[in-house]
Amino acid sequence: MAIKEKYVGTINIFHKAYQTLTAGEPVKFDANGKVIPATVDVCEGLVAQDVIADDGLLSGSAKVSLDTVTTVGRVDDPVGVYQGGVYLTNMIQDATVAPGDKLYVDTVNRKLTKTLPAGSPVVVAKVELAKDANGFALIRLV
Repeated sequence: MAIKEKYVGTINIFHKAYQTLTAGEPVKFDANGKVIPATVDVCEGLVAQDVIADDGLLSGSAKVSLDTVTTVGRVDDPVGVYQGGVYLTNMIQDATVAPGDKLYVDTVNRKLTKTLPAGSPVVVAKVELAKDANGFALIRLV
């Protein structure tokens, strides 16, 4: 799964991930400021990178050097969260989407969906261009 920048609104790099996450996954900040999966009523952005469990094999500058090349974050390290902007992503649950579709949080699959969830959902993004042959759609975060 992936997310690709087209026009970055803001990338917030000051919060640590609390658990493993997939690039493009809808996320929010908990009461302690940690990045966690979003809920239908609260979504603060899309995580900018995969977040994996820390295997403990690297430390210090070796860990930073590797992550600079791979763009992979680790649990308990600061990670990027996209807020606003335009992105290509394949983190949409629906097989098809059309320009103008509103996207919400799918908490089961931890992706975006055009299906209106129960509760008090917030619109996370709007589709700008439908999915291409590779399953990527152009979206604008709201």
